[in-house]
Amino acid sequence: MNATESITCPAEGDKILAHYRGYYESVFIIFHPFIKPKIGFEFDHENDYLDKKSIVENFDKVTWLEMVQECGFEDLNRLDIALRNWIGGLVAKYQNQVEVDKLENVCKQFKIIEPGEGRFSDCLIDEMISSIKNLGYNKIIFGDEWGKKKEALLIADIEFKKEDFDSSIDFIPNNMYTEDKKLLYSVHWDSHFTLLCSDLETLKSIVDKYQFEGFYANNETEIYWSVKD
Repeated sequence: MNATESITCPAEGDKILAHYRGYYESVFIIFHPFIKPKIGFEFDHENDYLDKKSIVENFDKVTWLEMVQECGFEDLNRLDIALRNWIGGLVAKYQNQVEVDKLENVCKQFKIIEPGEGRFSDCLIDEMISSIKNLGYNKIIFGDEWGKKKEALLIADIEFKKEDFDSSIDFIPNNMYTEDKKLLYSVHWDSHFTLLCSDLETLKSIVDKYQFEGFYANNETEIYWSVKD
């Protein structure tokens, strides 16, 4: 068993629970929210830079379920596929420009910003850090996507520098986990969601407290869970 599997994201084609077997009992897939500006806040989507502080203070979250309804998609799978196609993340067999156009048009009409892929969501990072702190930890380990680099940060220092918590890390943190590796947040480089991994009781308490939108992985769930042959 590869030790890095406990602190990295499964690859394309891998079953999520099988990847973490022996390390984590359960996995919850957290959707990265869409966001829209609060009433009275103006911004230029093309030119204005939005840091985490501005996003948290001046934007409201928009759920995937709301976007499914606004776009007229059949289900969440179609939204995930549209997001993947928007960034050119699927092969020709699964491309659907009509659904990408629907998603783009809804975003333009309501000034909604689509979630980012491959990085932790600025909308969720505070809750993620808080969930680890509330379990009694005072330090978080941040790791790169391959499990080769890591950096330990005190939660107190992260909370002090809320605008740029990862400014002292010399790599893009795709994984964050506790020192004992009992809890892991992992983001896939081409996906618009984060995996929360731990025992089922811990997952349920975190999901309920922070109202994360998403679903629990089953034995068949893969990273590209929306794409079905």
